Amino acid sequence: MKKVFYFLFIVIVSSSLHLSAQLINPNFDTWTRNTLSAGNAPDPNSGNGTSGWWDFNVASNKNYFGGSPLTVFKDSANPSPVGHSQYCAEIVSNAMTVVSYGLIKQYQFDYLDTLGVIFNGYIDASFFGVTIKRGIPFTSKITSFSFYYRYIPNGTDSCSCTVSLYHWSGGVRNLIGGGHWYNAATVNDWKQDSVVVSYDSTSPSTKIDTIFIQFSACSLLSKPQVGDTMDIDSTGYHLAPISTGTAIVTEPSCHVTLYPNPAQNEMNAVVAGQVRASEIEVYDITGRIIGTYTMRNNALIINTQLYTNGLYLYKIMDNNGNQLNTGKFSVVH
Repeated sequence: MKKVFYFLFIVIVSSSLHLSAQLINPNFDTWTRNTLSAGNAPDPNSGNGTSGWWDFNVASNKNYFGGSPLTVFKDSANPSPVGHSQYCAEIVSNAMTVVSYGLIKQYQFDYLDTLGVIFNGYIDASFFGVTIKRGIPFTSKITSFSFYYRYIPNGTDSCSCTVSLYHWSGGVRNLIGGGHWYNAATVNDWKQDSVVVSYDSTSPSTKIDTIFIQFSACSLLSKPQVGDTMDIDSTGYHLAPISTGTAIVTEPSCHVTLYPNPAQNEMNAVVAGQVRASEIEVYDITGRIIGTYTMRNNALIINTQLYTNGLYLYKIMDNNGNQLNTGKFSVVH
């Protein structure tokens, strides 16, 4: 039966969606049992064939999807971080079986074989095929996406959140903006944080119709650990400008000068202020890390010859891993 399933398993990734401007199930209070998952484990959505938050709990089905451990659980939000949320999403990283991992790779998700993620989108699954549309309808230009989280890593690891905003044109998904956030520290009590969203000024369109959000309990880059636990609750977004009292805004503790910007072959970074900068991490607009660079005397020259044209995000840390500043720059060859 498994061999037959491989031939019937059809995946359609990221089709265009109808327009809307609302997040779906932002507080993770809606859960529906999935009859394809082991023990009919619930997912944070309104059921098969709907848009919402999705996961890979279906991989727990031993007969058809590989029999991997469950990775997302319905958990009590008590005490709720904002006083009105009943449930939260608990993500636990686990190793996928060979069969499950092979099927997940067909989704064109760039994951390692140990994972624990939730993402928003549309899934219609059966024993004979799966249709996947990554992202949900969205039309607002936002400055940030906020959430409450708790995190207990099993050893040295990090959790993350990635936000991407797209426009569909002629069957092509054009990336307009996005941002990436990660955390490597243990957080036992609810804490609010946010993904700062930047936009690509070179994009051929500024019209947004889709937002894709993904949370991960373990590293998506290297050496993910089994047993990392991340709780998520009370998500939301902010339109420009951010009104006082609607979000926690952290002022940067240093001033950063980047030149030339846009860069062609190299980018100079100089940090001013009573701080000692240690590292710069550079990400592309999807949140994929491009490189980590060591600073000397609060200065650094980054070779950008191999960078493709586009927008990049950076994060500057001190010797203790504290974030000093974030920002963006462009590369145009």
